[in-house]
Amino acid sequence: FPVTIINAKSDQYQGGSMTLDQFYALAALARLDMAGKAHRGAILVLVKGQTQTDAARAIGCAQSTVSAAVRRIKAVQRLANQGARRY
Repeated sequence: FPVTIINAKSDQYQGGSMTLDQFYALAALARLDMAGKAHRGAILVLVKGQTQTDAARAIGCAQSTVSAAVRRIKAVQRLANQGARRY
């Protein structure tokens, strides 16, 4: 697995595309089960920068489970960004 280095200023890991706070806000909007494997896998991918395959292997689920969660989070992020640009 890749080494993760946290940036203390933003709570974002090197290689991740968002902070943990951003992830939790988007996961809530996406109504992602916070206790599920998909949620944990999506954190590994979007916050810590791991590949979907490595994340799925680390938590013991199918890569498609992680992929679906990542797609849901990114879809909500796109909608939020579009809405923010209107104002």
